[in-house]
Amino acid sequence: MVVTCRKCLGKGTYSQKAGPCARCEATGMLADGTKCPRCKGNKVQLAFSSPCTKCSGSGSLNVPCKRCNGSLHFQGNCLTCQGTGIYRR
Repeated sequence: MVVTCRKCLGKGTYSQKAGPCARCEATGMLADGTKCPRCKGNKVQLAFSSPCTKCSGSGSLNVPCKRCNGSLHFQGNCLTCQGTGIYRR
């Protein structure tokens, strides 16, 4: 199955806007007291755009079907007989 990449929303690129750092809420420090790795303590995040690492810039992913696990064969139980082959009233 081909599905849209959720990280880049199918765009193929990951972008970040410039402005106050959203990760540390422009404090420069995380809640645990360490320096924010995104803004490096400067309280401002830089703008950048790069190919999405999850989908390698394609915007979509090939994932196996959850029902057939990629085999293209699915056998479900009959709802009438619950897979027993015997119909009881």
